[in-house]
Amino acid sequence: MRLMRKIFSEIVLSALYLAPAIMFGQQNITLYNMPAIQQSTYVNPAQIPQCKLNIGMPILSSIYFNFGNSGFRPSDLVQPGSDDSLHLNIGNMINKLNNNNYISQSLQLDIFSFGIRIADNYFSFNITEKEDVDFSYQKNFINWAWLGNGEFLGQNMNFNFGLNAMHYREYGIGWACPVSKKLTLGVKLKYLYGMEDVWAQNGNVVFNTATNDYGYNTSDNVRVNTSGIDSGSFNNITPGSYLFGKHNGGMAVDLGAQYKLSEKITISASLIDLGYIKWHTNLSDYTSNGQFNFDGIDISQFVSGGDSALNKLGDSVKNTFNVKTSHESYTTMLPAELYLGANYQLSEKQSLGVLLYTQFANSQLHLSPDVSYTLKLANWFSASGSYAVMNRDFLDLGLGFAITGPVQWYVLTDNVFGLFFPQSSRTINIRTGINFCFGRKEKKKAGAMFDVSNPDSTPPPKSPPPPPPDNK
Repeated sequence: MRLMRKIFSEIVLSALYLAPAIMFGQQNITLYNMPAIQQSTYVNPAQIPQCKLNIGMPILSSIYFNFGNSGFRPSDLVQPGSDDSLHLNIGNMINKLNNNNYISQSLQLDIFSFGIRIADNYFSFNITEKEDVDFSYQKNFINWAWLGNGEFLGQNMNFNFGLNAMHYREYGIGWACPVSKKLTLGVKLKYLYGMEDVWAQNGNVVFNTATNDYGYNTSDNVRVNTSGIDSGSFNNITPGSYLFGKHNGGMAVDLGAQYKLSEKITISASLIDLGYIKWHTNLSDYTSNGQFNFDGIDISQFVSGGDSALNKLGDSVKNTFNVKTSHESYTTMLPAELYLGANYQLSEKQSLGVLLYTQFANSQLHLSPDVSYTLKLANWFSASGSYAVMNRDFLDLGLGFAITGPVQWYVLTDNVFGLFFPQSSRTINIRTGINFCFGRKEKKKAGAMFDVSNPDSTPPPKSPPPPPPDNK
């Protein structure tokens, strides 16, 4: 048992180091309330940035990273000992798990982005490299692996796993326009170029241990589709064929709306990444569907037969769980995101907001409610702070700022503590970038009314006072 626990500890520790390479998920809560940044159109295409012309610095206009673990914090697992050394506390980690858990990671990089306002219309274009992974697992599997099957006699243990990992490039064209004094609508159409993918459609394994003799039976129904990761995917490959020569295409759409209920209250909504990718290149699909019963090994056969008894057992397992390989095209859906928000204008430069973020991934809903405060100190500086609940964590404080001149620099995070104390956080999130911005101020014609909803405008000159009455 000590040996098994030591091996299990090593596996878990290795998984911690490898986890960032195999996970998925994203949220952009702070970005939603930062209209000074053109990338805010990524979360609501109805958003119209303050500058007339926005050009993203190639590669550096938007760098985004997100990591989330709904099950446990690193400090729940790795803890200091009495001699100041670190050790793994597996039992404490298991106690922190929910029944269903997921680990997620996302990395996004803008290759190029561009936006321009023409009259009341705002047009945008972006090329973004995206890597997203989402892995879901259950607490009962970790319990079974750590405690052994003796703790679960006579029980059906259902081990359901979910995995969706993809790397693709997005080409997006967006348009936003006020259709009335109160309503602004936006849409973005996106072509998707798939590069690698791993998708576990079914990951169900049932394990049962008999109460009388500790024998067990197990059955599985597993299907895993892959594209671009088998050994043949990288034979005779060139940079051009890798970047542009694959035949994995898809489409997606972003929809957004903003409605002004009154002079102070605005409500908004957006549906992001409603789309799919069809995978055709370098395909390998693996399926397994079988049942195996094990009542133990007759010790007399083991002694007389030597390794032959174990070989027969291995052959039986192999024949039962015969993994079949095929090479068929398949389709994966993007993890769609829904934002529902409302803002109350405290003054020309201050507002309060509430936001509900929802992501649909692996047939599960991930919810994050949020409240925020946004401040525009000057035409060149804006900031936003938020409080959200993410990954079963009730202490996620977001913060973002944008310094806007001809060159704009911004930094946003949905969890400040995750950047400085990652060992005690379930979420690590950051977005930063540099844009070129032009046309922040708009000159008002003589006699034009001052627009209180646009702090960049200037009030018209005051009319001279009327002459005093002639009392003669």
